Amino acid sequence: MTLPLPLEGCGPRPDSNGLLSLWVCLALGSVVNFALPLAAQTVQVRVEENFRSTPNGDLVAELMPGTRLRVVGTEGSWSQAVLEGVVWMRSLQVLSSGELDLIVSEAGGENLRDEPSGRIAGRLVQGARLEEVGRIPGWVQVRRTGWIWSASVSPTSGGGPGAAATPGRVAAGAGALPVQ
Repeated sequence: MTLPLPLEGCGPRPDSNGLLSLWVCLALGSVVNFALPLAAQTVQVRVEENFRSTPNGDLVAELMPGTRLRVVGTEGSWSQAVLEGVVWMRSLQVLSSGELDLIVSEAGGENLRDEPSGRIAGRLVQGARLEEVGRIPGWVQVRRTGWIWSASVSPTSGGGPGAAATPGRVAAGAGALPVQ
């Protein structure tokens, strides 16, 4: 989503009340757009970039260009975003409690994909904690809220995070994960 920014003829002028003229121009809109990080805005990763648990915090994943995220907030130069995808089931272990109920157990980490055997959206680090949101035979649909450097993403038009719609929970027994 973009918000209009006044260009020519808008803004403070020596012969007018600058604040009023700027407000009127913003309210009416103009011809120049600039990206503003807004909640629930879908963005796309522009360059290979780290996805972290907190701004400058622990690494969760290294994301590939083209990966889509849903921005839910900002803090300074960081965007808080929701990452979704699928992970091969055998690379995960179930944690006994908490919202982040899965952990990547594969030494060296594991690929996060848009869909089973699909495009690699990023590489999750070993120990990354994830929320399970559904299952597909052999795969687990996961979600994680984290932080990415705002300059590394750009707004997209349409669509949501990942390649598929937000998944729903699948009945237990669709696949077994070892409990840690």
